[in-house]
Amino acid sequence: MFCKNCGSEIHEKAVVCVHCGCAVEENTKPINAVSKKANLSQIFGILSLVLLAPLGIPAIVLAVLSKNETNGIMCGKAKAGFICGIIALCLWAFWLIIWVGVISKHSMYYY
Repeated sequence: MFCKNCGSEIHEKAVVCVHCGCAVEENTKPINAVSKKANLSQIFGILSLVLLAPLGIPAIVLAVLSKNETNGIMCGKAKAGFICGIIALCLWAFWLIIWVGVISKHSMYYY
């Protein structure tokens, strides 16, 4: 038997692919519905890293929605979007704190 997500050979009684982590049960929802949300999560996650913007929020939300559709298992692309979204939000918050600190430091000299 082969994984519908990554194409790797897996055991016939496997519930989860050991290579990519996606569910392989037949009672799960179609892989195309999950794949769209996982792909969007990955795209938003990468964009949020590149732009250092709060685009990480939709990346995280889509990853969690994708996980809910696969019986609690987050596929590789959804994981990538989730992790990129978390990192981007942390970097964005750090940059915002630094920026506010610099602005407040410079504004003290004008009084």
